[in-house]
Amino acid sequence: MGERYYLRMLLHIVQGATSYEDLKTVDDILYSTFKEACSARGLLDDTNEWHKTLTEASTWATWAELRSMFCSMLMFSEVYPHQLWEQHWEDLTDDLQRRTQRDLNNHSLEISLEHREILDFMKLS
Repeated sequence: MGERYYLRMLLHIVQGATSYEDLKTVDDILYSTFKEACSARGLLDDTNEWHKTLTEASTWATWAELRSMFCSMLMFSEVYPHQLWEQHWEDLTDDLQRRTQRDLNNHSLEISLEHREILDFMKLS
């Protein structure tokens, strides 16, 4: 899982790559793992990069993909979970109202933003 996460991260960053070697090459040095390539690019040292990655992914990824990415970040990276959650919980819970309406068979149910974060935390627990 770890290397797949770093591969995904590089795919977001490296423009025009046509091979794994392209993704693992930084400043004409071919690194043996995707994690090493991410580190060489400075992607693992800066928590702002994690925020940038989630923000960019929120424009095209499904909620399931965003949550998977968020979980991978928590498992395989040194991040501050609370800080990451606080900045991205709205994107990570964007589908909560629709899912709750479906689960309760109540399509007129409205969930405020304040309640959305609480409900999603309870579903994740």
